[in-house]
Amino acid sequence: MDELRAGLVLATEEELQQITQILFNRRFNPLDYWQTPEPIEIQSQDLDLWLDSLDQRIRYLAADGITVLRGRTQEVSYREILIKICHYIKIPYSTQMGTTDIEAEIFLHLVSKAWDKLPPQEQKTLQAQVGKSLAAARPPEPLPVQLQHSPLKILI
Repeated sequence: MDELRAGLVLATEEELQQITQILFNRRFNPLDYWQTPEPIEIQSQDLDLWLDSLDQRIRYLAADGITVLRGRTQEVSYREILIKICHYIKIPYSTQMGTTDIEAEIFLHLVSKAWDKLPPQEQKTLQAQVGKSLAAARPPEPLPVQLQHSPLKILI
């Protein structure tokens, strides 16, 4: 099973619905108005067909024009998609990095951007909630001292 498909299989139904809304919203390309099905049509399929549709759409949107014209969008790998995302959001990566490491870099970059946009009061509230959750979780090892007062620093 391909890494992209494996990730889609792990998603909840609500997450799949959100992904479907984003991917099949008719705003990406003028051709979408002509040949792209409505999100409800995609969501109404059985799960395997729904996942196939999401997989195909992600690869189609990630492919360059030549790949689309040649009908080879299914040849775009999940790793290539992640690298294109790195280029788009301008974050560094190494060709030696594993796919999971590239995913982590993208995730941490996006979390950091979202954190920066939060008002200070929401940041404090979120830090307090995470602190309470970590205190209740009783990790096998205590957090380093610099993270005990601000555990979200590990992410941002």
